[in-house]
Amino acid sequence: MIAFRKMGAAASEALPALIALLSHPSAPLRRELVHAFALIAKGSNEAEAVEQCAAALVQMQNDPDVEVRYEAMCAIRGRVPVREL
Repeated sequence: MIAFRKMGAAASEALPALIALLSHPSAPLRRELVHAFALIAKGSNEAEAVEQCAAALVQMQNDPDVEVRYEAMCAIRGRVPVREL
């Protein structure tokens, strides 16, 4: 997560790879994706990147893992705790 914070707006270039991980079998990894999407959306001034992050977070509300769904809902509401590493 700290890498995305340091990358700033350039982190939006990672979105295709991150979106591809939405169906990864690891729930902990998908929970980290929530934070990545929240950080990218918060730090980006590109409307397309923000829209892609929002769409990914909406999709994550249908995740099989309850914690992923909860964190995605919190991120959409702007209440996701961004972990400091």
